[in-house]
Amino acid sequence: MPRFGLNSLYLSLVSGIVFLGLYNLQSAKETFKDRLHAQLHAQEVDSLNVDAIYFGSTVTLRHISSTGGYLHSHPLFYPAGSKQQQVTVSPQRSEETMWRIYNATIRDETRPDPQALAQPVVSGSTVMLRHVPTSKHLHSHADISPPVSLDGNFQEVTGYGLIGFAGDANDDWIVEPTQGGVLATASPFRLRHRITGCHLSSHGAFLPEWGLGLQEVLCSRQESGDDLWIIDAI
Repeated sequence: MPRFGLNSLYLSLVSGIVFLGLYNLQSAKETFKDRLHAQLHAQEVDSLNVDAIYFGSTVTLRHISSTGGYLHSHPLFYPAGSKQQQVTVSPQRSEETMWRIYNATIRDETRPDPQALAQPVVSGSTVMLRHVPTSKHLHSHADISPPVSLDGNFQEVTGYGLIGFAGDANDDWIVEPTQGGVLATASPFRLRHRITGCHLSSHGAFLPEWGLGLQEVLCSRQESGDDLWIIDAI
C-alpha cells in the first residue's frame, strides 16, 4: 500500500479513537452531573422531611429549662383536683414520653384525614397531643390549680380522654415556634392553651411519692423562661 494511503488510514484511526474518547468522557461527565444533581435534590428533600414536624408524627417533647427532661404521662392519677391522669417531666426518654400530634380542627380521631396527616405543623397550628401508651390527650382547665404549685397564676395539666375519644376544647394547644414558620426538630417553641391562654410549663417543683417524685407540669398564665420546649426525637 502506498505511504499516502497508510498515513490516511493511521490518521483516520487516531481521529476515531480521539472522538470516541471525547464522547465517552462527555457522557461520563453528563452522567456524573445527573447523579450529583439527583443526590443533592434527595439530600435537600431528606433534610426537609427530617426537620419538619407533620400532623400524625409521634414525638418526644423536651423541656429546655429546669432539668431538661421529657414531657411524660403514666396511668397514675392525681389524688385531688380533677383526679385525672398525671402529666409530668421525666428525666429519661421512654415509651411513656411518646406523644402523637393531631390537627385539633379535625375532631374525628377514629378516622383521621390522610391529607391532614401529610401537612406540616406551623406557627399558629391548633394541635392535640395524644399520649401513645394510654391514649389520653394533653389537657388543662381554668378552675383547678396544680397539686404542688398553688400560685393563682398556674393551672393543672392532665391526661384526659379514652380510646376513640375525639377530644374537647380543653385539649387544644396553639403552637408558637420562637422563630415562627414551620415547627421543626430542635427548634424552641411554646404551647399555648387555646381556651385559657396559659403556656405549658414546668419549673423544678416535684410531685410527692404518689407521683413517683417526678417533676410537676403546669400551665402558666405568667411569662417566664419555663415554657420553652423542643421536639427532641421523632
